[in-house]
Parts: sequence; C-alpha cells; structure tokens
Amino acid sequence: MLSLLIDAYDLIDWRQFLLSAALPWPFPSLSQLLVVLQRFKAADAGHSGSVDEDQYLQTELWFSNESVQPVPDDPSEPLPYDRLANIRKFFFQLFADRSLSPPRLDYVCMLQYFAAAPDPRQGFIRALSVVLGQHLKHSSPPGPLVKSMPRIEEAAELSSSTLDGADQDGDALCSGEREVSVAALLAVACHKVAQLRDGSPLPPGCLSREERTEQLVGVFGELGYEPGDSAPFSVLSQHPFVQRLMETSTRYQLVNIHGVLLAQQDEIPEG
Repeated sequence: MLSLLIDAYDLIDWRQFLLSAALPWPFPSLSQLLVVLQRFKAADAGHSGSVDEDQYLQTELWFSNESVQPVPDDPSEPLPYDRLANIRKFFFQLFADRSLSPPRLDYVCMLQYFAAAPDPRQGFIRALSVVLGQHLKHSSPPGPLVKSMPRIEEAAELSSSTLDGADQDGDALCSGEREVSVAALLAVACHKVAQLRDGSPLPPGCLSREERTEQLVGVFGELGYEPGDSAPFSVLSQHPFVQRLMETSTRYQLVNIHGVLLAQQDEIPEG
C-alpha cells in the first residue's frame, strides 16, 4: 500500500496521505474546482492568494455548507455527527499555514490537492487547469507509462469514468486553444517542492525550482518559444518531457487507501 503513496524520492506527502485516509468525501469535478476558485478570489479582496478561517468558512465549496441532521426524539441523546461540516473544518486545519497569525489558507494550493485523480495524467491536467483558472482538455490516450502505473479499484465516486462524466460540463467552458506558461507548469510540477520553505534540504535526486525551471525553459526553446512566452497546451503536451511529467506525477494520483486495504484483506487466504 505504501508504494502507492511514496513518490520517486521515497517521500510521502502527509497532506495527500491524510486526504486519502479521510475518504469518502465529495469528489469535485474540474468545473466545480474552478467555480470554487472564483469564489475564493472574490472573498480574497486583497488578492493575496490566501484566506483566513472566517473567509474560508463563508465560502461555499463544491458541497453544500448546509446539511439537514435528524433531531433525536429524546433530548438527552447527542445530536448526530455532522460529517460534512466537520470534514470542511478539517480541510482548513489540513491546508492552513500555521506560521501566520491568524492562520491563512493558500486556496490555489489546496485546490491542486483536490485536483488529484485515480489517473495521474488526468490529475496533472486538472491541477494545471486550477493554476490557469481555465479548463484544459487533453484527449490523447494514456501512454505506456500511464498503463504501467499501479492501479487500484476505486469506489464508484472516484472512478475514472465517473470523473470523465463529471467534467463533461466543462466542455462548454473550453472554447479555443489554451496557452500555458513556464510559470504555470512550474507551479504544478513543483507543487510539493514549494512546501519545503523552511530551509529543509531537498531529498537526493529531487530537482530544485531553479533546475526544474531550466528544464522547462529548454522544452519551450525546443518548441520554438521564448521563456516568457505562453505555448498552446496541445503543442506542449506532445513533448516527451511534458508527457513524462504528466504520466509519472504521482502527487496528482488519488489513492483510495480503504479500497487498497479491503483488496489486500480479500487476498489473504482463510486459515
């Protein structure tokens, strides 16, 4: 099971792990992520890229803030546990920057985590769409690297087919060619590296932002673009380096820990 959560540098993203452990929670379509992004931007009057807890709780996510809980006939009985309300509070606790007073939540960073999908390529494209604030569509079939990735049986709400259907409403929003900059690709490719802001050394083999930037600038140059240009995603996505980046980006692969454990239990022979 751990092999599904460990990245190429033998690290586990603790936020990614806790999100997986907290399943099930309502899984957002890409359209819903982009709508929530706009709501956060509207609440962020200072355009700081973050919100405090009050602003966060006042912003509707992709599931309703209100839930009807049955009231027990016996007033001495405790009220039913409101899981959605508590999972919503948990998300803030998970993603808020506690080094700030009061704590603030980087909403683009948070939504990138929720862009993760059972297929890492699809998760990468969803995360890039969040960074751009626009729908990206990529209809090319998964390459051999994707097919070789470890797969798990997902619950119905997390299946790739369900995810595809949930994002069909984005087709109407995706008109014309979307262009992507080096900075946008870097924000997705270095999502986890960005968390190492406390001066901690990078793990062996992990590229710094500067090294990753140099790689992406090289890709743009090979395609005939300057570092400051934006290139059509349909062109960028055909470059072998970008394809490999999408197909092997396990940080955007959503793992259903509970499904894995159940599958392992089924494999244990009865004694």
